Amino acid sequence: MNNFGDKVSFIWSVADLLRDSFKRAKYPDVILPLTVLRRLDCVLEPTKGKVLETHAKLKGRLENLAPQLCKASGFAFYNTSPFTFERLLQDHAHLAANLRAYMNGFPQIQTARTFNRDEYRFLIVANKFQTGFDQPLLHTMYVDKKLGGVNAVQTLSRLNRVHPGKDDTMVLDFANEAEEIQKAFAPYYDRTLLSEATDPNLLYDLQTKLSEFHLYTAEDVERFAGIYFDPKATQESLHAALAPVVDRYEAAAPEDQRDFRSYLGDYARLYAFLSQIITFTDADLEKLYQFGRLLLRKLPVNREQLPVEIQQNIDMDSYRLQQTSSGKLPLEKGTHPLEPLKEKQVFGPQPEQIEALSAILKDLNERFGTDFTDADKVIIEHLESRLNEDAALQTSVKVNVPENARLTFDHVANDKIQELIDTHFKFYKQINDDANFSRFFLDWLFERYLKRARGQEEGNVA
Repeated sequence: MNNFGDKVSFIWSVADLLRDSFKRAKYPDVILPLTVLRRLDCVLEPTKGKVLETHAKLKGRLENLAPQLCKASGFAFYNTSPFTFERLLQDHAHLAANLRAYMNGFPQIQTARTFNRDEYRFLIVANKFQTGFDQPLLHTMYVDKKLGGVNAVQTLSRLNRVHPGKDDTMVLDFANEAEEIQKAFAPYYDRTLLSEATDPNLLYDLQTKLSEFHLYTAEDVERFAGIYFDPKATQESLHAALAPVVDRYEAAAPEDQRDFRSYLGDYARLYAFLSQIITFTDADLEKLYQFGRLLLRKLPVNREQLPVEIQQNIDMDSYRLQQTSSGKLPLEKGTHPLEPLKEKQVFGPQPEQIEALSAILKDLNERFGTDFTDADKVIIEHLESRLNEDAALQTSVKVNVPENARLTFDHVANDKIQELIDTHFKFYKQINDDANFSRFFLDWLFERYLKRARGQEEGNVA
């Protein structure tokens, strides 16, 4: 794309896929999430096989698979769907259903859990997280898109979650006026009643209006439905069934084209809404919906100018190349000392202060009905040895108060616990599946670690 015309053509090629299914102002709401999804797909692709293998191996054996699946992916997120973007494009006839299955392969609850960790402070979200996303730690929201009505209420209400130390919230809004947001919240402030129900008979009114244009026949709809609901049908056959209707549409007057498209869009949106809450017994309504939904994508539109939303965001004349700096990065010559490898710091045991491992195993058995024996002491010994080797944890305990050091400890300990799945699955499963057991065990493990650390510090001072 070397000139402005090429860029305009490319934008139109994307818009062709979206028009009539979405309003023009909604194009960014489709393009941005799919761009992010594609980026995630590329990031996860190298470990996709390992994630699917781990999921198949542990599904049904563990209640909480997330830690192991994150370990398999190498990131704080993963996808358990067998689809990738490449595979999605190989099945055009079922693309919508397969894309939903692909998106459902991302664990939404894992997003909230991951956000609890210290290293995460910002969460960039799409429309999916405007409703139902419950994360009490959210405090400040940056809004860069227009919000209105119930959409504004649902989005900003994500901050309305109580959490210790969270005394206020803040919204930095770059797109909406305060009066607009106030107006959106007003109807829901005290109590809300629906003024009237949506009338399902409106579908039949629109069905009648559409038939009066004589751009399609009942036979056209039946022929299309026979192909659409045939699992062996091809994309080419669907296009062929719609081609005669498109030809009639192109021969119609511009005013009829505009009105027909408008009514057809209204019908598709109304049916999509009502079908979620009403079970229709009239199969003709469903057939017309599928027929109209795909026909909208094929009907040509006037391309006299780009949509206003695109024009506002494209100003090629304002782009330029500007050199901000030039030069070399000098390095000083000479000898620069490096610290040699030193012996690792080892915490010495304090028998008179530290509880015997056999005692804690007995306590765990009594509290949680487990059947661990003295032979399982080696698991705890191995785990504590791995914790003692972690330099970052040692530093955190030295420079932080216990409450802050505990955050680092939990993160490190959970990583070490994931290593137990292959060698000590029974013990790992107990920690992974029983939240009360995990909390009690980590509390006890942290206290023992602090005692060893304090004992080491006292020895160094002496």
